[in-house]
Amino acid sequence: MDVKTSTSKVPSLYDKCMMRTLANFKEGFWRGNRANPFVLVPSDIVDDLVRIRDDLCPGLRPSIAQMHLLFSSGRLTIFDLIGLFGDCIFPLSTEVVRLMTPDVCRNLRDITIPFLYTEVIPKLLECPNLEVLRTQNVFRLRLLKNCPNLCIIRIHDKHAVKLLKCPWNFEDLPFFGKSLEIFDVFRMITPNDELYKVLAQIFLNSPKLISLGLIDTSLALHSIHELYGTNDPPQFVLKRAFWGTADDADPGDIPPYHAQYPTIIKQAVFSCPLLQELIIQVFHMDCVPHLSHLKHLSVLSINFAYCDEDSNSAFLNLLRDIGYHLRHLSVETGFALPVNTVLKLCPCLETLVVCGSVTVSRPVQTLNSLQCLKRLKVNSIDKPGLIFVFSHCFGLEDVFTHYALDFDDDSLEKILKKNRLPNLKSLHITSPNLTYRGLQKLLDTLPSLKNVYVPCHKSLVFTSRGPIRTNLYTKKPDYFSFLMDKHRF
Repeated sequence: MDVKTSTSKVPSLYDKCMMRTLANFKEGFWRGNRANPFVLVPSDIVDDLVRIRDDLCPGLRPSIAQMHLLFSSGRLTIFDLIGLFGDCIFPLSTEVVRLMTPDVCRNLRDITIPFLYTEVIPKLLECPNLEVLRTQNVFRLRLLKNCPNLCIIRIHDKHAVKLLKCPWNFEDLPFFGKSLEIFDVFRMITPNDELYKVLAQIFLNSPKLISLGLIDTSLALHSIHELYGTNDPPQFVLKRAFWGTADDADPGDIPPYHAQYPTIIKQAVFSCPLLQELIIQVFHMDCVPHLSHLKHLSVLSINFAYCDEDSNSAFLNLLRDIGYHLRHLSVETGFALPVNTVLKLCPCLETLVVCGSVTVSRPVQTLNSLQCLKRLKVNSIDKPGLIFVFSHCFGLEDVFTHYALDFDDDSLEKILKKNRLPNLKSLHITSPNLTYRGLQKLLDTLPSLKNVYVPCHKSLVFTSRGPIRTNLYTKKPDYFSFLMDKHRF
């Protein structure tokens, strides 16, 4: 039976045992022991002890010295130096190096090294079982030559801009490249020809690569196609990709993003047939049809803001080909998107984010109840669009819209006759035409509602469940943050 810590408010027996063990460390219970009792403790329990210790307030937390037997047992597999030492970075750097003996290093699978812990980096040579490395320090690849199982490398810091100035030696890449799955170190670097050469080398030397983080890989794949010429270029197993420029970059600075963009995307699609998650900026509408070959996509974030022409026709044609498999969809467009057509083409959609306006297409076809959609976030939605969504989507949990100016008491009556919104937990809606009585009825009807923000009304609404505050500021939700987070993508 797997032993896990409880997520409930009442501590489990396992939680209590962990806390008692940490208290014993602080009280010096094992001080003076000749034998190390923790060499026989399973690694997952040792990892849990360290993780729980990191979450404690400083007054309850045993020191590193007090837990020396645990760390020196060689049973630790996850070593998070940020959590371990909190904010006390400068005086503890040498203590970390002393702590990382061969016994400590030999079993490590996952290590996080914060900035300024540069003395720890050479210790990577003593970690033969390392699989995951997160750091804010720039280093040479040769320091990883003893890590044949390394599959994830992430460097998240502005200091990563130094990477291209570092003497990268790709002769060292084969030492760990065969197992590499995620290599996220380039996101802070301004795109240039040198960067695309580096990315191309990583593609060609890493057969298991699934992600290079939030950095454009389309031009690197384009350079590989040019390298192979008329010969068939290789295909890769990449699962997550970003194709486009940085948010603050001017596409005009990179000429291929205009005239050659459809060709670049066509080549990228050919090279990555197994892609599951894609963020793409559309600089030319002719690139959109090529995306229809990505039959495994479940997450799509597509931005048409750089296109002046109507994007709806090409976008809806794309959804006809790939919509069935989509679970999470984000669209930025300057044209009103017909939500009924989108939901018909994407019956399994759980998250829909529209940076733009939402409406319905005519005639409105009758659809079966849509149970899958849970999260909806739109800039603005008209009355027909709002009635359609609320009437058909029985699984809705979170709704956020800046403007729903036509939503009124009559709309509410029509919605509640079809759908009592039993699962709705969060509602943020700007609608000055909904009266106090209508809002009161809305709040009385929704059994699961926990967070509500309806401006243009009194701060308190009295309902059968008691007074409910409706104008508290709520943080704008980012439903894609859990998917596009820099620590995961």
